[in-house]
Amino acid sequence: MAMRNRRVWGLFILGIAITIGIVTASLWGEPQELVQAQSVPMEQENQMRAFDTSQLDRILREEVPAVARQGNQWQLVYQNRPILVFADPESNRMRMLSPIEAEDLVADQIVKMMVANFHTALDARYAFARDGSVVSLYLHPLNSLQTQDLLSALAQVAELANTFGTTYSSSDMSFGTGERERANPVPSGGGVI
Repeated sequence: MAMRNRRVWGLFILGIAITIGIVTASLWGEPQELVQAQSVPMEQENQMRAFDTSQLDRILREEVPAVARQGNQWQLVYQNRPILVFADPESNRMRMLSPIEAEDLVADQIVKMMVANFHTALDARYAFARDGSVVSLYLHPLNSLQTQDLLSALAQVAELANTFGTTYSSSDMSFGTGERERANPVPSGGGVI
């Protein structure tokens, strides 16, 4: 009797698995189609893997007239902002930042920075460095960095630093807010953001 119950349950579970497989296949197509749709052409994949510190250096020098490099660190001025770029090929990371003069921060400014990080800072962010100083920051994996990412990062880091204390934004774009909220990113009364 116990053996018969096991067979019944086994057939029941097998039936459910087959049904799920049929439904999944009809909804998603054959697995091969999914793999083909998600695959990246070899040429693009090789370009993505090829990004390294020499490309980073070349693009920075093409974009900015005066770039100082020491190892995997660059100093430059972009849109009247000092910018520092750090690359760590072993960890596959690139960090770009611009210091912001904000010595006597008040709670309202910190809240505006954090709200801006959600709505108007886009890919750049306000952050505190280890020494407590405020910076405009952009982080990205080095090997998948593309030229457009780097150029966008330069513009956003500079703009976010330049708008500290006013609009707290990295560009004219805003994610999920209207013009009223963009002009004053801190909700009155501490409401939902």
